[in-house]
Amino acid sequence: MFNLGAETACPRGSSGLPRLWLSVYQASQDTSAPPSTGSRSGAQRSSVSLAGLRVLVVEDDPDARELVTAILEDAGAVVESAPSAATGFDAMRRFQPQLLVSDIGMPDEDGYSLIRRVRALAEDEGGAIPSIALTAYTRREDRETAIGAGFTLHMGKPVSPLALVTAVRALAARGRS
Repeated sequence: MFNLGAETACPRGSSGLPRLWLSVYQASQDTSAPPSTGSRSGAQRSSVSLAGLRVLVVEDDPDARELVTAILEDAGAVVESAPSAATGFDAMRRFQPQLLVSDIGMPDEDGYSLIRRVRALAEDEGGAIPSIALTAYTRREDRETAIGAGFTLHMGKPVSPLALVTAVRALAARGRS
């Protein structure tokens, strides 16, 4: 399990800091505790930047595709979007993204098929790209199937912009290390 956290500072004299923890499943099944919040201020914790990160978004629903693209671009990512698994796979070679965000339930070819095709590529062609299954399929079996197919993380829709950007940033950082 991969734990991501966000905090919001409360006015002086209030009962404390409200915290929201999002747990998403990843392939390595990391079971570590939520990260320490340390002494950073709320403003520093919420300034999540994806400056220059190339992200491929594959989503058949135009509104959802536009929303995810806008969220990631607002955080500084360079986003290419594709309306189907087939066009997304073609974009992998042309755009050379550093991270993939894909829906699962798409007509003609689903996200499971897409990630299997991506994982069959050589590493230098994107076969080891960090990936997020962003889907309405949120049962435990759906998470297990997504991870088993090759996705790095599974996140359910709807997702908050902060949770999505934080997950993308965390995966991108792990991919660089």
